[in-house]
Amino acid sequence: MRESRIVRVAKQASSTTLSDSCLPFLQSGNWHIFYLHCSSDLDDEKRADIWRILEENMRDLYSASSFGWDPSAKREELFDLSSRYVLVYHKESPNRLAAFTMFRFEYEDRKNILYCYELQISRETQRNGLGKKLMTLLEQIALYWKMDKLMLTVFKANRDALKFYEAIGFTIDPTSPSQYLLEEVDKKESSCYDVDYEILSKGCAW
Repeated sequence: MRESRIVRVAKQASSTTLSDSCLPFLQSGNWHIFYLHCSSDLDDEKRADIWRILEENMRDLYSASSFGWDPSAKREELFDLSSRYVLVYHKESPNRLAAFTMFRFEYEDRKNILYCYELQISRETQRNGLGKKLMTLLEQIALYWKMDKLMLTVFKANRDALKFYEAIGFTIDPTSPSQYLLEEVDKKESSCYDVDYEILSKGCAW
């Protein structure tokens, strides 16, 4: 399917242009500094910091899932040229990555989508509101670029993440396997088709 003009324009935006679209928000942190980057902007040190946090948070979840833990495939997905990042650093330790989110602009089912591929908070920084702030920032970016909705994938085993996304307004998307499998498979037999993740979404009101 050909992508829409809206998505095409958003994909072509530089990191500076993307930052300008949410500059007041990026400058609003009291304890953290926010930077917006295209994947191609990331140097080796930033990539290593991103990988360290992701591996620490997600390796066990992936290993126990149907996806399995495949570092090569995950690195390829993370640092694809279409990936966009918000990196968060501690103001007191400006070289210490505290959190990041990775997203892309996509076009699916005739919808313009900001797809959040990763929301990762370092373990020592968790439970202080950074996750909510980053998701609010993604909503601002989505609104500015006229996306129809935000989407993300979450493991069912990651119950804290599921509760977090539900609390900020995300619901199970109609494209999530748990929705369409129930329509196609007799409920008595559906357990053998069960999947270990959900696709969630939240509409953008612009």
